[in-house]
Amino acid sequence: MSHNHTSRGSTEKNITISIFLNAIIVAGELTAGILSNSLALISDALHNFSDLISLVLSLVAAKMKFWKANSKKTYGYIRAEIIVAFINSSTLLIIGVYIIYEAVGRLLHPEPVIGKWLIIVAGISFVANALSTYLLHKNSKEDLNAKSAYLHLFYDAINSLVVVIAGILIYFYNWFILDPIFSILIGLFIIKSAWDIILETVNILSEGTPEGIDPEEVQKFIESMSDVKEVHHLHIWTL
Repeated sequence: MSHNHTSRGSTEKNITISIFLNAIIVAGELTAGILSNSLALISDALHNFSDLISLVLSLVAAKMKFWKANSKKTYGYIRAEIIVAFINSSTLLIIGVYIIYEAVGRLLHPEPVIGKWLIIVAGISFVANALSTYLLHKNSKEDLNAKSAYLHLFYDAINSLVVVIAGILIYFYNWFILDPIFSILIGLFIIKSAWDIILETVNILSEGTPEGIDPEEVQKFIESMSDVKEVHHLHIWTL
């Protein structure tokens, strides 16, 4: 029991720290993105903003899943984290599509970008996201909610690193077209990570069979017991 309380406290503490770091990242990247006219930086800021929202929801879900069951919620509130993970990922999917839409327009009509801002701000964002990812790495192995937040931050770190590379090339070679190109790459990363979590959460919410479990094998195992005559209407799902 003490392990559960320790794990719970660790998860909530690490998510809170990540919320603080992401709030700083969003404000810095959005400001620098507008000043430098960088769609890649603004895209990364939007991605981080979605993560900020998801982290706040994840913190709420982390608390809700420990609420006691009652007459109206006899299974308790443990599925709150699954619902939050689904909402987070759905929002992220929409943001990814929007970023690609904006980037295609900028790709057809490239605009000047101040590469120095990309290098500095995205570099700071990379360090902050890498730290947040490190903090949530252990917790991500224990529940889907933490995993959702962890993946958000992990891809954010990658995105920020990509923006740094784009900033270096723009700063030294004036390859302004790289800004929308890297924005599209960020959008694709966002869509891929979001879609994977959506599939996983939908499978749980629709009472799908957990991954790695074969119902036929389970039925054969139960039927192999001497006192069992027959197995019918077998249902296997994840709470």
